[in-house]
Amino acid sequence: MNYELPNSGMLQGGKIKFEEFTPKMAKEYFEWYINEREHRLTILKKYLSEIHEDITLDFSPESLIPLWSWYETQIVEEDKDPYELQAEKEQYPEWVRDHISDKKISMETLKFTWDVAIYFAEVMVRNNKEKISWGYITRRKRHIHVNRPVLKGFTANLLLDPRHVVYICTLKSAKEKDPNRLYDLYYVWLEYIV
Repeated sequence: MNYELPNSGMLQGGKIKFEEFTPKMAKEYFEWYINEREHRLTILKKYLSEIHEDITLDFSPESLIPLWSWYETQIVEEDKDPYELQAEKEQYPEWVRDHISDKKISMETLKFTWDVAIYFAEVMVRNNKEKISWGYITRRKRHIHVNRPVLKGFTANLLLDPRHVVYICTLKSAKEKDPNRLYDLYYVWLEYIV
């Protein structure tokens, strides 16, 4: 089965450039994203069923364990193109350049990351309905989460960008597998709920 990729219509050269969004674009993207969630979760459930993975996505925190365990089997790193690596290094000061990895997460992996992130976020929202909600911010253009769909309702105005945290977990799992990684992260974020 081919895995249907999301298509927001706002992709620019394969990447969404959130920092370039106007407030109107951020609103349109957020509305599209929110309306797309159920469709993306249906695609994930259907795919897991078709490849005979017995994973029940019932939005319980415990369901994150078998989902992440399966997802870790999909994580593949690949070498960065030399031009890509050089361009990335040129964006940073000299002292940082030695710490930039020559590896990246493959597109074959990233095609699942989006939907795993949506599922993780929905587990957080559905189990904490009175406190956690979807939202976005358009102010503070230099803010890491500007114009991105995020979860709100955490202390100190923390924002949870599910795609970002799942990507970070993916990088960690590429180095060392841990089927509880996403489940544990859920409980870390619970500590920050207002």
